Amino acid sequence: MLGLLEHLKFTKEVTKDNFTFRLLTQISFGIFISCSLLGGLTTYIKDPIKCHINKGVDIDKDVFEAHCWLHGTRDLSKELSGGCKIAEAYRKNHGNTENQHLYYQWIIFMLVFSAILFKIPGWIWASLEDGLMDVFADHQKKRAHVLGEDESSLRNLARIQAKNFRRIKGRTTFYFAKFMFCQILAIIMVILNFHITDRFLDGQFKTYGYDAYNYTQLNSTDQPNNPNPMCTAFPTRVSCTLTTGGTGSDATTTNGYCILAQNIINEKIYFFLWFWFMMLFGYAACSLFYQILMIAVPKFRSKMILVKFEEWNDIKMNLYELERFLSGCTIGDWFVLMQISKNNHKLFYAKFLHELASTKGNVNSSV
Repeated sequence: MLGLLEHLKFTKEVTKDNFTFRLLTQISFGIFISCSLLGGLTTYIKDPIKCHINKGVDIDKDVFEAHCWLHGTRDLSKELSGGCKIAEAYRKNHGNTENQHLYYQWIIFMLVFSAILFKIPGWIWASLEDGLMDVFADHQKKRAHVLGEDESSLRNLARIQAKNFRRIKGRTTFYFAKFMFCQILAIIMVILNFHITDRFLDGQFKTYGYDAYNYTQLNSTDQPNNPNPMCTAFPTRVSCTLTTGGTGSDATTTNGYCILAQNIINEKIYFFLWFWFMMLFGYAACSLFYQILMIAVPKFRSKMILVKFEEWNDIKMNLYELERFLSGCTIGDWFVLMQISKNNHKLFYAKFLHELASTKGNVNSSV
């Protein structure tokens, strides 16, 4: 249990990635695990399926319900479906005489599987990162009490970190490439997860959230005349048939009316997850555009560093010196500098940049 809680921590003492990467991997992992726990707990609070069979039928009700849960159910006819109207396209593709909706018993496992897929790029990056940020990160310097530190002590620490950075300057492009590989892989995992979820729900997830939202906006008069996306994907009232009989007697078919109470929770979970996916797609697209901009426009990424420096530039160093230093940094150097800024207090970071820029003999590297 403690191991699971450790994975659900969104803020770490050492930051080795960016918010977008954590959103696509760690936070999405936590969201899907939470949804699986919610779905699992509700099965213990209330029976996931309850069925009604006619009186006089010599079949144990528990056996009938277990059969329907394990072997699937089918949609009710239009006359019996009440206010839950199933989309006609779905009826034509699936028919109304064969068992379907088998996926509801696998939903919890599917959510856990999706969570693991989200987490894979994070595990890969943790291996490829090789502890570089541990060298520059100090959660003590990240806290506000750094403001009370002795000036000479801070300057000595900044000088040591500047020396560490100079050792790797110009050789960090591969480090950045490894991170970009993992971030692109994280985006691919989002797309893959969305596609798998849609296939898992018989093609009902692609526009599920949008259609369900539009349905909720209809008035009470129009709703019964329009297909309910939630009922189509997660029916709560279904029909189930059980055939019994021994080798020496004729088969007996029993039909019952069942309530899939678990689907009331499932339809809300996937309604939320659809919008979560849409948010991930939008955020990933913006982040990818930002990364391309950083690679293509060196002056823009230098400006990102200068903004962080100017806020705490109590030394009043000439910005030209820092600009000259940054102009000789590769895209990998810039990425490492940005990561260092996330792991140190802004005052210490400004002193660190001052030590880097004031060092004589810096050799420019090509971008």
